[in-house]
Amino acid sequence: MVRRPKRITSAEVKKIIVDNFGDVDYLEIQKYLKLLELTGLNKINLSYHLRKLKIGWEKKRKKFIDSNGETKSTLDSVDVEEVKTKELTEEEKAEIERKNAEKAKTEREKLVEKVFGFLSRARTLEAVESKFGEEGLKIFEEFQVNSPEDFTLKEGISSYQQKTYYFERVVNGCVEVKERVFTVRHSENDNDYLAITFPQDLDFSKNLADSAIRIIPIDSVTFGDHLCDLEAFQQVLLRAATKPYVFVFLNGNIIGGSLYNKYTAEEYRRNLRNILAPVAHKILWAQSGDRENKYSKIDGIEPLRSVCRDLGIHHTFRPVRADIYWKDPMVPIEFYALHGRSGARLDGSKLNAVLKVTVNQNFPHFTIMGHLEEAIIDDAVVFSADPTNNRIRESIAYSIICPGFRKFAGSIREIKGYAPPVSGRVECIIYSDNTFEATH
Repeated sequence: MVRRPKRITSAEVKKIIVDNFGDVDYLEIQKYLKLLELTGLNKINLSYHLRKLKIGWEKKRKKFIDSNGETKSTLDSVDVEEVKTKELTEEEKAEIERKNAEKAKTEREKLVEKVFGFLSRARTLEAVESKFGEEGLKIFEEFQVNSPEDFTLKEGISSYQQKTYYFERVVNGCVEVKERVFTVRHSENDNDYLAITFPQDLDFSKNLADSAIRIIPIDSVTFGDHLCDLEAFQQVLLRAATKPYVFVFLNGNIIGGSLYNKYTAEEYRRNLRNILAPVAHKILWAQSGDRENKYSKIDGIEPLRSVCRDLGIHHTFRPVRADIYWKDPMVPIEFYALHGRSGARLDGSKLNAVLKVTVNQNFPHFTIMGHLEEAIIDDAVVFSADPTNNRIRESIAYSIICPGFRKFAGSIREIKGYAPPVSGRVECIIYSDNTFEATH
């Protein structure tokens, strides 16, 4: 019959140790063998309990062959209790301390490298502490003060709205952004409800009738995809850079695609930052779409948010409501912009999708929706009560679907036999007399 090991708890093992050897954290070989007899456990089970109790033990003994040719351990020939510890000289103590210091330094350098590698992907502080403990947090704090050469520690946010940190390579130093002509304020109740104010004395033409602000929504660029029409995208940015009256906002699906992966993600973020930098002072706001959300899972970094933080552009994951003030400081032009998720194919269905948003948002002057990659503009006359002047007020509400910057040739649209989308650009125009219109 196979003899089963005796069942005993770690607490009982601890009591046996304390009763026989005192409160020790290390067992010499003689005590270890004695403990085996006292507990009736085999070596495997006893080792389990000792590890659980965090008690070390002497595992190996040197063996020698006596004059009779028998192999014996030093335990058979030497009484461990009678062995006296050799006194170390000062030089030997100093040498031991030096070696211990070198070992500790090497181990910490290895830990620094591990923490650095861990932060190559966006991580929360809780993740750093869970992986490396308090020492890992100390190293992180050192990185905050002094980042490794050619890298910078950046701050991000996860899909659960948790603050994250990650390293990104520094190329060509910092990006300079020109001074903005407008100011952006945020509602105290909603950070994504913006008040954008242009100076009242700002004019773009000597003839006031021709002076106007033109705002272009940019949607579905998919920078980093093989179907991205980079030339068309750069033409719009060039217009914004060279025309003082042209401004833009980013409406989602700006970055991410078939070429954006863990090996190229950092490079594409850097390239987009360099492309947007010359016109960053003309970008009113930016919001992410489903592409950014999808490709943030590659390395934990939300790509559009990372670019916007470098350029000082207000970024959000939510739809944006903005009141734009120019000549009339009391009456703003209202914008409501969202990327959207509609999968409509027919023009009528696409228009219905944006009209629902227009109604739900109480008919702002401009309702802009993207994702559908089609240039569609619809205007509706809206009647509302004006109790101040005791009259019915008539106004126009524009519902707009943004065109995209993706090539038709080779796309799913072409393969499935859909008609090519209407390309070009849509412009929201605000005139100096505070009237407005939308064109494409």
